[in-house]
Amino acid sequence: MTNEGIARAFAEGETKGRACSMFIDGDTIYSYGYHWPIAKRLSGGVYLMNVNKYSQTTSKQTSKVRYAIQATGGMIQDGKQPEDRRYDLVPLTV
Repeated sequence: MTNEGIARAFAEGETKGRACSMFIDGDTIYSYGYHWPIAKRLSGGVYLMNVNKYSQTTSKQTSKVRYAIQATGGMIQDGKQPEDRRYDLVPLTV
């Protein structure tokens, strides 16, 4: 499966799957490993996106996931975490 395909599968509700450099485990899609979550699926069609920057590749992966979520009608909230807390996806509160 391609990265585009795994992003689409995640947006459509899949809980397991793997592509070249992305994988789904439960309600979260990751880049390369558990150290870098891209997005987490919440209830009611809401998705929480990790907006921290890491590399050009993860930025492209994040864009693919964001596009797939929007294409399936999902709503996106951006979550920003300190570098030492990448595992915790929490909504950004303003």
